[in-house]
Amino acid sequence: MQTDVYQAAVAALQRNNPELALQHLADTGFQRPEHWLLKAQILFQQHQSAEAIAVLQQGLLKFPAASQIRSTLAQLFSRQKNYQAIIDLFEHQQSVPDAQAVAALFDALLQLKYYKRASKLSRQLKGRQDKTLLWLQVKLLLETQQLALGIQLLQQALQLYPGDLHFRHSLANAFKDTGRVADALPLFLALQRDFPQHVEICYSIACTYYELQQADLCEQWLKHTLELAPNYVPAHESLNKLYWGQGKTEALHSSYQLVMQRYQPHPDLQASLISQLLRSGQSEQAADTADQALRAHPAEARFHHLKAVSLSYLDLDEQAFPFYLQAAAMAPDSARYQIDLANHYLKQADYQKADQHLQAALPQNPDNQELWAYLGLVWRLAGDERHMWLNNYDHLLRVMELPVPAGFSRKEDFLFELTQYIRSLHQHQKRQPLDQSVRAGTQSEGHFLASPHPLVQAFRRSVEHCIQTYLAALPKDPKHPTCRRNNGSYLLNGSWSVQLGRGGFHSNHVHPAGWLSAPSYIEVPACMSAADPTKSGWLKLGETCLGLGDREEIAREICPQAGQIILFPSFFWHGTYPLLSAEPRSTIPCDLQPVN
Repeated sequence: MQTDVYQAAVAALQRNNPELALQHLADTGFQRPEHWLLKAQILFQQHQSAEAIAVLQQGLLKFPAASQIRSTLAQLFSRQKNYQAIIDLFEHQQSVPDAQAVAALFDALLQLKYYKRASKLSRQLKGRQDKTLLWLQVKLLLETQQLALGIQLLQQALQLYPGDLHFRHSLANAFKDTGRVADALPLFLALQRDFPQHVEICYSIACTYYELQQADLCEQWLKHTLELAPNYVPAHESLNKLYWGQGKTEALHSSYQLVMQRYQPHPDLQASLISQLLRSGQSEQAADTADQALRAHPAEARFHHLKAVSLSYLDLDEQAFPFYLQAAAMAPDSARYQIDLANHYLKQADYQKADQHLQAALPQNPDNQELWAYLGLVWRLAGDERHMWLNNYDHLLRVMELPVPAGFSRKEDFLFELTQYIRSLHQHQKRQPLDQSVRAGTQSEGHFLASPHPLVQAFRRSVEHCIQTYLAALPKDPKHPTCRRNNGSYLLNGSWSVQLGRGGFHSNHVHPAGWLSAPSYIEVPACMSAADPTKSGWLKLGETCLGLGDREEIAREICPQAGQIILFPSFFWHGTYPLLSAEPRSTIPCDLQPVN
């Protein structure tokens, strides 16, 4: 009888009569999983997603072993980007046999960066050749910086799916990210021949030529990218970076102007142009452009904010204030807007209001290191003892000697070889980067520690030894923004080499997206010493970028030596004293993120 009624419900739905189908389903008493599935399907087709999910959840309570209900729920949660709900669905399941359910769970784990659990699931899937699952396994390896294994799996995937765009593009990018730029280029060019209108492929070719120091070809491909997609912001910003590095100041922003002459300017393009004008010191033009953008897009908080920043760069803080206030009111969860508004109050010594705005952004941005940096500053200036808890230099700042890697009998021999390698990376760079803290120095491209070069990997092993020692000694504190995230596992999510010349320094800064920061010192001038009264090239911690005069405080000063690594939370303010020597100072900084 139930079967007949169920079939009648299916037939009614096929005749496009969902109301009759629901009536028939009610007569079944919902005694089988498919009854719940069909009701959810009807509700979903009627755009009642929440009701469909509630029905499936009820069905799962009655039939907890019904894999199809669980799988369908996972797919609906995936559409809503409710990744934690997907993970909770499979929390106590020994296996996830359905391919779609596996894919939904795997993707959810990656989205929330639960890499340990994703790795366990990946091991359970070994041997399965489903295309989506292969892609997710590749994504896991690439995101966890297991690039060599990622390349190997990509090559296996391309044997099964030789024409797949994503596998081919990812393999080329993986080669580029590991320093195998000459191997990446022909893959990108072959992709472009097959997909000539693909904007990201053309952009990748431009970036590859940049790393090969072929500036003319880089410029050609960036311009070609913008012919395909005039509002593609990364290409505009890369052109600016190229022109800046070549000293072609007359060409800066020319691509933006060309597009804006031909088309109605896109708000993303306008926002990018304002930021680029500010970085290159053209604050008046930035303010004028922000005015134009505000007239066109008065409801966009970012343009109120960019107008405020432009005025601040012109030392017009009082005129900037209402724009900061408006941006923060329009987007109260934005860490950036609340920080900049708090800075206005901080400069006025109104520490209560500064603290209020920083705290307002904290619930939605609990790991934003810049928020914590400014909270620590406000607490110090207000005489609040919490700043001593937060900026606990005695326990959170460590200077360590890098172990001598296997294969080298002396530290000096290893550092000499690594120094020569770093110098080779910087020999073609002539100017400080446009968008970094480096002044009168150069910075390498890409992820330095991802390079398969034997020297780099030997250095990486030494760094990781020090990191593990540091993590093991961190205090246990469930409230501290650094300590509470320490579970002993981490990813090196950024690394680069920096070479400072005479007069070079790092401006005071923090790393907003970091957790821990760890610069290693490879080459330091002979004149750098603890007895040097000028403190040439020294690291300083605690002084901000705000220029608060006698309210500033340098909490620690360190004269680093070659072969040392210094570890500290990414919210610690840090910069350097200018280098007075003609001898270069070479470092390899890296940022760490905890693994969930």
